[in-house]
Amino acid sequence: MKQTVLIINIATILVTLFLVFVSYRHRSEKGGLPFLCSMALLLLWVAGSTISMFTQSYEEKVFWRNFIQIGMAFIPLANLWFVIEYTENKNRFLKYLVWLAAFLSLAGIVLTFTNPSHDLIRKSVEFVEINGQWDLVVELTFLGNMFVLLRFALMFASIVILMLFQIRIVKSGQKQVFYILIGFTLALVLLIVKNYLMTGYEEVFPMSVIFLIPNLFIAYSVYRYDFLTIAPLAKDWIINSLPDGIAVLSAAGEIVEVNQSAERFFWQMTEKEAPPGHKKSALQNRNRYDYSEYTAFLQAQPLWQKALDERKNGTVEIKWFFMTTSPVKRGQSIGLKH
Repeated sequence: MKQTVLIINIATILVTLFLVFVSYRHRSEKGGLPFLCSMALLLLWVAGSTISMFTQSYEEKVFWRNFIQIGMAFIPLANLWFVIEYTENKNRFLKYLVWLAAFLSLAGIVLTFTNPSHDLIRKSVEFVEINGQWDLVVELTFLGNMFVLLRFALMFASIVILMLFQIRIVKSGQKQVFYILIGFTLALVLLIVKNYLMTGYEEVFPMSVIFLIPNLFIAYSVYRYDFLTIAPLAKDWIINSLPDGIAVLSAAGEIVEVNQSAERFFWQMTEKEAPPGHKKSALQNRNRYDYSEYTAFLQAQPLWQKALDERKNGTVEIKWFFMTTSPVKRGQSIGLKH
């Protein structure tokens, strides 16, 4: 049993270290800093949980149990901070909610560490032998359970904000946010199941693994969609508000979004000769998120590739059309067709 949990913890630490690296690289992007904080907190949590497995005394077990509560308390808060910042939510109520939740979470941690003086958080902490291993069995007070519910409430608030955001952004952005929404929802469901339906299986299924789930989905979206580089609201404005043909490219030069005018341009440049009616029908039925052909077309243009490599403002002539390049965050570029 202990060996299984140890393997799970080590695997979680390795994955979390990778995510710390990913989040650190994106720390200056929108939502990058709270993502990094969440990963750092999770790393401390899993490390503390692993260390506690090798402690023998009651006092050491209690200390490390208290220590991992820091991650348990503040990761949901960091996740909510991430969601609010990434979605550019300007609701003042949410700002006050974050500060209030931060104060309550900090108060809960202080009360947890000082519980022997007042017993406000835990009714009892017993040192018992479970399957040949000595561990703690903790019974929470009403106030202690309220702090647990606060963590659930913060995660639920994150899900609601993501759902509302999902409805009002451009379609390609919806696909990105949808993955994050799945991660948060899955984590919340598993936390509820574990906390209320899997009592006694603490060691078999570490809770830290559950909190890793949303961040894995975020990391996937960072890798697959440059999730933190251009916020969907910013992309929404870029794509839909300007009359020119617009293509948004990743730092690697891959097209990640186009508006209708740019769509028609690239379609004309990449499609073989066909009757006009056939072209129009095929354009309507194509996969609106697959821009690989358009990317290949641009990459085959030496002048465009040179402009992309230079990462400078400028104008490039392609097939009698002029494309204006405008670098934005971290070497990404936007092509504007005139």
